[in-house]
Amino acid sequence: MKFSVIVPVYNIENYLSMCIDSVLKQRFYDYELILIDDGSTDHSGEVCDQYSKLHKQVKTIHKENGGLSEVRNLGIGMSSGEYIIFLDGDDMLKNDALYNIYSLINNHNYNVIIGNRTNWCPDNEYVSYDLTEFQQNGINTMSSLCEHIVKRGLQLPWPAYQTIYNRMFLLKSHVKFNIKNSGAEDAEFFFEIIPKIHSFKVTSLSFVNYRLNREGSINNTKTYKTVISQLLTFRKAYNNASGFETPKLMKMYFANCYTSIAPQAILIQNSHDRATCINFIKNNKNIIQSSNGFKYVLAKIIWHIFGYKAGSQIIWKLSFSFKRIRDHFNIVNIRKF
Repeated sequence: MKFSVIVPVYNIENYLSMCIDSVLKQRFYDYELILIDDGSTDHSGEVCDQYSKLHKQVKTIHKENGGLSEVRNLGIGMSSGEYIIFLDGDDMLKNDALYNIYSLINNHNYNVIIGNRTNWCPDNEYVSYDLTEFQQNGINTMSSLCEHIVKRGLQLPWPAYQTIYNRMFLLKSHVKFNIKNSGAEDAEFFFEIIPKIHSFKVTSLSFVNYRLNREGSINNTKTYKTVISQLLTFRKAYNNASGFETPKLMKMYFANCYTSIAPQAILIQNSHDRATCINFIKNNKNIIQSSNGFKYVLAKIIWHIFGYKAGSQIIWKLSFSFKRIRDHFNIVNIRKF
């Protein structure tokens, strides 16, 4: 079997059929679709069962709620495909994605294949992350690729849906998703596996349509667990940056990522959790001091003048305003496929 598509399912009954149908309508048929219901309290589990009864390539597993990382680790362990595709239950596999991926990997044995990122909403879709320039540039190591991406001012391609993984490579790497991480599990997993990757392919293809602004999405929810997980992940990456060819560059990058998350602590509703998170940030001020770039220098100035709490409120409002402007122009200047 060529592909195993692993779909974590938790309370997404309104989106799940679109996700599953996007896989079933592929014109490449050598795959299995593994649906793992993580203790859903809506009708998501029933939707999974209905598809399993109708389609032999669809497998459904029901389990008690344990979180995204636990689900993905379970999916990896029970998969049988040569390559693994991670697909969230509210996203969609792009048309002909499996055929296009097969065309790329045929007669090759890549550890990973990394593609572009396509954002999607009911009326629009557009490439939000383009790796085209890195396809044919003589980059031989994953560490070097990451540094080239950072030099171009792009985010490292850590979302799980952006990378196709060779199953045997994953198993031999012994890297698993951290079940204690809720909010940056993709990033931590990617950072852990970078030094283990010896063969890779970069493509201008997108594999998945990533759904924007779903209500209840973890990306739209700020809790102590999600914020502290991100801070811990980027602190760990910052401290481990010596493994890259240009540690100074990567330390600054991870410091920038950490600094971008820091203002979110004020959005945590529970006062005790909020205070704990703020103290963590204050105890790791050295990371923020290592950040660089206009918006990070501006953030440090605002914090210096107004203090952390008031300064973070100002920074959050500014970042939200800039995001709305950016999203507006992304929609206006849309690129269709």
